Amino acid sequence: MVRLGSSVQVRSEACNEVRKVDEMAKAKKGAVDKIALQCSECDRKNYTTTKNRRNVQGKLELNKYCKWDRKVTLHKEAKIK
Repeated sequence: MVRLGSSVQVRSEACNEVRKVDEMAKAKKGAVDKIALQCSECDRKNYTTTKNRRNVQGKLELNKYCKWDRKVTLHKEAKIK
């Protein structure tokens, strides 16, 4: 059994470990982003998908079915709130 000393020292070491994990999570921002696809006619966000920023530099535009317009329309990339 290892004794670390006072409880204050143990708490500060635990806080340092939590900070390290948070910093690692922030540093690992990948190339893949979550995006929403917004209908160009009714302006509703109907679909969500992922996009690799390294492969696709521009805004994503796809023809998808809009259930409110009941037809296939152009859907453009939008940010997820």
